[in-house]
Amino acid sequence: MRSFIFLIFLSVNAIHLWSQDIGDIEIELSEAVSAWQNAATELDQAMVTLNDLQKKYDDMVRARDWMESNLESRRAKKESPKSIKKAKKVYVSGLKKEKQIANQLKKQQKIINKLTNDVEKYRQTISKLTFQKNSMLKDGERQSQKVYSGYFPRYKSFYHAKLEDNRMFNPPDFPCKKAFDGTDPVLNKHRIEYEEQLFFSHQPDLVPLIDGQPYLLCSSYFTLVEGGQYFLNLNIKIHSKNPRQSFGYLERGSRLIITFLDGEELTLQNNVLHLGVINRKKGTVLYRGQYSLNIYAQNKIKKQPIDKVRIEWSKGYDDYDIFYVDLLQNQLKCL
Repeated sequence: MRSFIFLIFLSVNAIHLWSQDIGDIEIELSEAVSAWQNAATELDQAMVTLNDLQKKYDDMVRARDWMESNLESRRAKKESPKSIKKAKKVYVSGLKKEKQIANQLKKQQKIINKLTNDVEKYRQTISKLTFQKNSMLKDGERQSQKVYSGYFPRYKSFYHAKLEDNRMFNPPDFPCKKAFDGTDPVLNKHRIEYEEQLFFSHQPDLVPLIDGQPYLLCSSYFTLVEGGQYFLNLNIKIHSKNPRQSFGYLERGSRLIITFLDGEELTLQNNVLHLGVINRKKGTVLYRGQYSLNIYAQNKIKKQPIDKVRIEWSKGYDDYDIFYVDLLQNQLKCL
């Protein structure tokens, strides 16, 4: 009897310690998210300041070119020494101001580099803590079931009722909203698609926000076609009048390499060539990628959060960090 009570004590104590650990992780996660948001806000403000300084610097360079040309013109015309001296004074003053703004630009760039590193550091911390929390939740649920269902069988129904109400064990359901559920007019097969959601965004250094939006936005959604065919779809919108100079287009057979938080990789291939749809009024180009998923790929995405992705373009490739690490997990479960 004593050994039985002792086992109960150890198990309940283990759950208590686990609750403290998960609570500590949630506090760290909340602090990391807050720090990430603050750093991202400061980075946006710093980018605005940098753009203003860059405009001033460009104006000063144009003014300097004009003042230099004006000085040379006066010398060529052999104007009076007083006139040449005055033009030279204006030219030297302009050079000093240009140098001051150039120094301010360098300092501002250092600030942006630091904030960019901070944002990335906090993003990685959030990803690791989220992964750690999810792992602990699974372990804690198994341990709780062992204690309440094994040692206290008469409280089993009470335990399950409380577990269902516990948001830690059962977070709110992911919003699975269908965008299409019917017969595909081309394939003549039943097709199900859910609404696309933001997967990640990307803002290069020295590129200003366009109408408050990042340079690149990527949303994702899954498609299920009759016969068990699964597809991952990516809609990539780029705020640029001519992104084909930098990106080119999405080739058929180009790769999407997904890196998970555990370090493993999954490679998918694009099914269709897409040259990009240009919207000249908004100054954007939309690329659409469609990637087939076999059983292995489906199971891998369902089990592991994502750290980053690499998209292959016709002119190279780019790596993108993922903040919504469990988005594809939740989207795929909708199907």
